[in-house]
Amino acid sequence: MIRIFVLVIFIVLAALCCTGFINLNPKRQWQCSSARFEKSSSSNSDQQQAPVALGIGKGDNDEEDMVGRRLREAKLKFLAAPLLDKDLLMRTIEDWKRPLPAEYLLKPLVLVGPSGVGKGRLVRSLMKDYAKFFKKVVTHTTRAPRVDETNGTSYHFVSNTTFFNLVEQNDTFIEWSPVHDHYYGISEQAWQSVAEGEKKIAILEIDICGARTIKKVAKQRGWSPFFVFVSPTNIDMLRERLALRGTETQAQIELRVANARRELSECTEPGLFDRNLVNDDFENTVRSFFRLARDFYPALPSAARIRMLQRRIAKIKELSSASSSRDASSSSEAAMKKEKEEEEEEEEEEEEA
Repeated sequence: MIRIFVLVIFIVLAALCCTGFINLNPKRQWQCSSARFEKSSSSNSDQQQAPVALGIGKGDNDEEDMVGRRLREAKLKFLAAPLLDKDLLMRTIEDWKRPLPAEYLLKPLVLVGPSGVGKGRLVRSLMKDYAKFFKKVVTHTTRAPRVDETNGTSYHFVSNTTFFNLVEQNDTFIEWSPVHDHYYGISEQAWQSVAEGEKKIAILEIDICGARTIKKVAKQRGWSPFFVFVSPTNIDMLRERLALRGTETQAQIELRVANARRELSECTEPGLFDRNLVNDDFENTVRSFFRLARDFYPALPSAARIRMLQRRIAKIKELSSASSSRDASSSSEAAMKKEKEEEEEEEEEEEEA
């Protein structure tokens, strides 16, 4: 991933250098500037003579085009500045190449919360940036798969008979429990494939009963898990999310809401959870979740920095492919305020990270 990212940076910079928007050689840049000045002077001289020969005045188009080109060139140089910062790039690459501290593999991230609260979406958001370091442990379940779920990836879908045959083999499950009229369990093999096989931080997405079991298992095995409870703003909002999901009957929704009330009353049990996230606004909750991950695992590299560099590359490509200088000028003027706000937000994210 890092090699591809660096390659994209160099391709973008090479394209900019070839088009003349960025000159890495100061002498060449001075020569280009001098040439542009001489050309501009000559052009101005010709334009001053044009009214005499043609009887017309200078139009506004040339001036608008010149303003557009200058705006675009200045903007491209500004956007490319961190991409030309060798120290920043090398530091970013080294951060992402560095392996996780070995002790992190014994510190699983345990995510608990009512059905429909958004645990799965939070995990997917984290994995977009940190798939190199985290992986969700695939749980066994006796419920039927939903339309967008894949056996072996979303869950290991098994029958009741198969599940209890596995339960009878005492070393199969680390924890298992009944949830919403079905059974769920985390197998020893699924855990080992993530923590020992792939050397990644295991994410356990379980219910509150499973969290209590993991606490007991952690003491026996010398683990130091981090427990996070995700709660909805209120029960009505949770019921609405379950209804919009369209994967349960009304009776199943009411069962999940009843279980959610129980979990919300138990989540304040002293010492059970390290943090409690309220998912009132998903984007804000994602940012809080990322901050928690960096708090729990300080050696993680900055995802905010990678996103900032990726956004700048995208903006450079967009400006470089503008159909005309005038289009770039109007686009730049219209988007200048918004992009300034985005830059400030990027800086805040980086400081927080």
